[in-house]
Amino acid sequence: MKFLLFFAALLLSINSALFAQHLNNTSMLMYDPIGAHTLQLIPFSPLTNNRVFTFPDESGTLVVSPSLMTNGQVLIGSTGINPVASNITANGVGNLITITNGPGTITISSTAAATNGGAFSQSNPPNPNSAPVFPGAAVMMGLNGAITPANTTGRVMIIISGDAQGNANGGGGIMQIRYGTGAAPANGAAVVGAAVGSAINFGLKFTGSVIPFDLNAIATGLVQNTTYWVDISLQSTVAGNASVNDVSVSIIEF
Repeated sequence: MKFLLFFAALLLSINSALFAQHLNNTSMLMYDPIGAHTLQLIPFSPLTNNRVFTFPDESGTLVVSPSLMTNGQVLIGSTGINPVASNITANGVGNLITITNGPGTITISSTAAATNGGAFSQSNPPNPNSAPVFPGAAVMMGLNGAITPANTTGRVMIIISGDAQGNANGGGGIMQIRYGTGAAPANGAAVVGAAVGSAINFGLKFTGSVIPFDLNAIATGLVQNTTYWVDISLQSTVAGNASVNDVSVSIIEF
């Protein structure tokens, strides 16, 4: 009888040992004799605190990641469900942010940062010839202002100022900003390009009078890395012919 009890105790001890966790200061080994499976957990350094491992997690659900993902995808969490593989997308103002996905890489770049906010231009052209005597048609002044947008916003602010003159009592004129691509118009050429901003009328009480003018407008829809000329059209009104002098042309991309 004593022999049978000793043998049973020995079997219980062996069975318990087979399922026991084997511990030392560098690893923990768990062994399942029925399935002949082992699990070894090896910390980076000797443990300084107790650790608890749960397989699977407390909900009983294993977190599963996609087996295959495309270039640049990352796992993005969603409340209550497993994470989803997705790409990062750009939402920059004026599409100034570019995201490039590669094998194991995501590159985010900004066009605005690379161009320091955009292009600008400032010029002071020589005084152009007068517009034809009234009632002649409007002509271009040939100011040759120009800008090449560096960003993709497609917007520039145009400011043209100077002095307006007429050579007859009660004379004056009408002027407006114009812009376009290709060869810039010469002084006295027929009106070309797109008109932008208001058409400004000015009148002169006495022959040789001088009055300041300031034209300003925002042009939109411009194409990046394309050169645009900027000019004004001028038409004499009522009497004599009109002219502009001391012109300043400022163009700013934003």
